[in-house]
Amino acid sequence: MGFTLPFCGQGSGSDRRIKSAKERIKISVVKLFTDLRGGIRFFVHSQEPPDLLSNSRLRRILAATAFIDSPMNKANPMTAIEPQASLKVYWQPGCSSCLKTKEFLLANGMEFESINVLEDENGFKELEVLGLKLVPIVARGTDWANGAVFRDVARVAGFEWSGHDMLSPADILERINAIFSGARRFAAQIPEDRLDDMLPGRPRSYRQLAYHIFNIPEVFLDRVEKDAPYTYEALASILPDANKTKQDLLDYGAAVHDRLNAWWQRDGRDTDFEQPGKVYYGDVTLHEVLERTGWHSGQHTRQLMLILERLGIEPDGALKDDDFAGLPMPENVWDNEKAWDGALA
Repeated sequence: MGFTLPFCGQGSGSDRRIKSAKERIKISVVKLFTDLRGGIRFFVHSQEPPDLLSNSRLRRILAATAFIDSPMNKANPMTAIEPQASLKVYWQPGCSSCLKTKEFLLANGMEFESINVLEDENGFKELEVLGLKLVPIVARGTDWANGAVFRDVARVAGFEWSGHDMLSPADILERINAIFSGARRFAAQIPEDRLDDMLPGRPRSYRQLAYHIFNIPEVFLDRVEKDAPYTYEALASILPDANKTKQDLLDYGAAVHDRLNAWWQRDGRDTDFEQPGKVYYGDVTLHEVLERTGWHSGQHTRQLMLILERLGIEPDGALKDDDFAGLPMPENVWDNEKAWDGALA
């Protein structure tokens, strides 16, 4: 028994590449067709474990050699043609990475089954089958990727993605400083007696959202200063018992902000940002982790401004598009499927 995985490519490749791929693993094409974009999509069947096929260099070889063994030329009784599993996205409202993942797939013309794990009781059950307890996750059958790494999402979805140009670390820090300053101003404007109001469709209060914004850079700092594990649990941003009042919240934000700039002045400028990020969500560089620190906290800060607007309060020094320029911000502030009031968007 083997494993069948989807691939895509734009041509048949050279004899040398075909020979190289066939020598490395035992493979055969079991389904071959041309998609609407003219790209060749095909299933590769292998007797080797699927983690071998996840090797990025080998996948590039395979993607360039769509006609490795045509089923028209060679019978393969061990591998019946299998329909491609549907693409699924597991998400929850107000999750910045969830929203960005859905928008990324839609922008690349991909159809998918959208599963809000807070409303669909089978959502987390399906994730558990994959050994997962987090979102966003993009899955096709048993193949999955964390939505925070777009090149992995593109691989699972079955299309090529060339990436995007990132700002320099210094420019990213400039954006984070503007975002952080704004978040501190906006959190200060929320009336104390409204801080524990809940976000719509999400078990998170306004207080917890503000704390999360301040906590995102702190988790990054713990990684670069203490080599602490950058985990999903760390970013859950559980409010400590000592953080009881609005002033406690604002003091925490100020302390993290000061710590961020002290690190930059002391070590940040000379940091090797091409080093491995060592984060829970995938194989990324520290540069990518810093960028995500910026747009992740930035997206939630946009939500703080939305909260103020819903409370009838004009944000003090509202952030503009220029403050986020160069960061891969989501198009929507809350969600692309559900409006703030819970109605369909």
